[in-house]
Amino acid sequence: MAEAARQVDYLVMVGGAYSEIMERYADATGHPLELPEFAAGFWQCKLRYRTQEELLSVVREYKKRGLPLSVIVVDFFHWTMLGDWQFDPKDWPDPAGMVGELDAMGVKLMVSIWPSVNPNSQNFDEMSRQGWLVRSERGLAVQFPFVDTSPAGKVYPHIYDATHPQRAASSGSR
Repeated sequence: MAEAARQVDYLVMVGGAYSEIMERYADATGHPLELPEFAAGFWQCKLRYRTQEELLSVVREYKKRGLPLSVIVVDFFHWTMLGDWQFDPKDWPDPAGMVGELDAMGVKLMVSIWPSVNPNSQNFDEMSRQGWLVRSERGLAVQFPFVDTSPAGKVYPHIYDATHPQRAASSGSR
């Protein structure tokens, strides 16, 4: 019985084995793309690489020792501040050059992009005006205390709403 719906549709998948059911499910919903070869290799990540030179020195050491490495991950505090979505030029002076050197060594770069926006970020005012930040049921901004790179001390970042129809279709704010 469905009190809140006039109609409910069901799609039932059957098969002699779990793999048959999953194959039929994928036929109905879509098959995933095949991962590129590098994605199946070894990924190096640690809590934080503080500088471009530190990251490159790790990759150079892998290569010097003949160790396989497919991807290196830059996680947090590489930014100028949450929501600017750019490398801090003080510690990451030449991202394009870094990517070029990594490519030459056969290593891909993966940057962890946090969906948080510091109210002091260059993107915050526009994102707030456009309604591109997550809000609670009662319209309050969803925020949490965080010590960002700038300004010194605690700030209350907001979360970028990647599901907002206007934002989901675009390539980003900057």
